Parts: sequence; structure tokens; C-alpha cells
Amino acid sequence: EALGEEQRQPVVIVPNESGGVPPVEDVPDSVYEFTQRDLIMCLESNRRELEKTQRLVTQKIREKDLPQHAECTIRVRLSDGALLQARFAAREPVAALYRFVAGAMSDGVPEFELKTPPPVRLLARDSSETFKQLGMVPTGTVNLRWKDDSRLGKEAVVPSIDRAGSSQAQDTLA
Repeated sequence: EALGEEQRQPVVIVPNESGGVPPVEDVPDSVYEFTQRDLIMCLESNRRELEKTQRLVTQKIREKDLPQHAECTIRVRLSDGALLQARFAAREPVAALYRFVAGAMSDGVPEFELKTPPPVRLLARDSSETFKQLGMVPTGTVNLRWKDDSRLGKEAVVPSIDRAGSSQAQDTLA
């Protein structure tokens, strides 16, 4: 059920000087804390959505109506804003993402951890949760954080993985 290495289609998406992907800002986790005001806003939003539909259906019927994706594209945001992107089976565990990222890194890079965008959640290295369970199907993004607080970016990725968006990649397309 897991995708083979040749099916992953790994690529590094490099921001260019004219914009692109902004670098990850280190902000304290307290910025993403869920407040009482946030809860009230969510509840109000849910109430409005329920009023719009005015049709209550079971979870089984809702799931049946949703498109079923067998694969997903996961992007790992590096410290410099570059993205390491690959494909995974929707039912693969998060542990497969950790193995992929570790294999995509050059020798000698520090230990890392993967976190979801807000609300921030640390993804456990040995987690058996699937991308589908985490809501990352058909696409998802996670942030890579080096445990030693280094700021390594695209230079930490092995050169054998294709680059997209860099001036070097654009020169070869011209």
C-alpha cells in the first residue's frame, strides 16, 4: 500500500528573489494557543454552516460523498522557505514521512522534528497515524525544525533531488 521510492517524485521547491515562499519565522508556540475567543468564533462558524445546509446527514453518508484519494502530496517547509515535496499513499503512517525526509538529507545534518502548521502539533517520529487521519489528503504541509535550532535550508537536501523555482532550474528550462 505504501508508495515505492520511484513513485515519490521528490522535488525541492526553491523560492526565488522575486517573491516565492517566505521563510519560516520562529515564533513562540504561545502565539498559536487556542483561546476562548477562538472557540467562540469556531462555534459560531459551525452554527452558520449548519444553518446553511439545514440537512443533517450521518457521518457515513458525508464520507461517501467525499472524493476518495489514494495518494497525497506532502510538502516539508525548511528553515529558508524552500519546500521538500513528495507523494505518499493516503494510508501511509507519518513515520514514512520521517524516513523520507531523513533519506533526503545530506550526511551530518542535525536531528529534526516535524510540526503541523497552526495549530502547532508535533508529529511523533514513530507515529502510526496516517496522512488521511491527519487531514493531509490530498495535500498537506509540515514545518521542519532542527533540534539544535540551526537554520539549514535547501543546502541540507541531497543534490540528487530535483530543484524547482531556482534560477539554476529556470536557466535549464530556457
